[in-house]
Amino acid sequence: MRIRIKPRHAVLAALGILVAAPVGWVASDAIERRNDTCTACHVDNVPLHLEIRRDFDGRPPASLAGLHAERVPLLRSEDPIMRCFDCHGGTSFIGRVRVKYLAVRDGVIWLAGQGAEPTHMDFPLWDEDCSHCHAEYHPRQEGYGPPPFHEIAVHNTGIDIACVECHSAHSRDVDANYHFLNVQHVKTRCAHCHSEFENVSSK
Repeated sequence: MRIRIKPRHAVLAALGILVAAPVGWVASDAIERRNDTCTACHVDNVPLHLEIRRDFDGRPPASLAGLHAERVPLLRSEDPIMRCFDCHGGTSFIGRVRVKYLAVRDGVIWLAGQGAEPTHMDFPLWDEDCSHCHAEYHPRQEGYGPPPFHEIAVHNTGIDIACVECHSAHSRDVDANYHFLNVQHVKTRCAHCHSEFENVSSK
């Protein structure tokens, strides 16, 4: 049996999509700007991202994300709230579309009763998600020692290493004295180009 769709119905459906899509886009933007939205769902009666949220809100910061939550309000007086959305909302149009797709997909999975605490990010943050705030790197202080990684120009343009390969925002296996980096992990990234780090990174 073939189902025939009348042209009028097809036009009405297309118009409905054209109206619903931008309305849904804007409405979801407003909802996602609340950090509580990101932890509203529950897994076995436990809020989603519970440990991440505790670290994000905890003081002193226990992770790079927590450091952002502490420092950004002090630097951004016009909007003194650090939101999950600021990093995870996407920056370019393509980035925003990617986030919207994930939100719809995860929502459908949740409504189907298959929701679970994520163990990884399907689409890790892109460099543009970091550089829209971190576009410039401040020069080192006098007597600080070797120049910091980003003060060496080639590190910012000539290597194929994403920001998140070194800067893990929600990891607790980091050292607050080293910009919340896991030094041993970073050395493994350095070893891709610098042979002097190969033995160090294998220890």
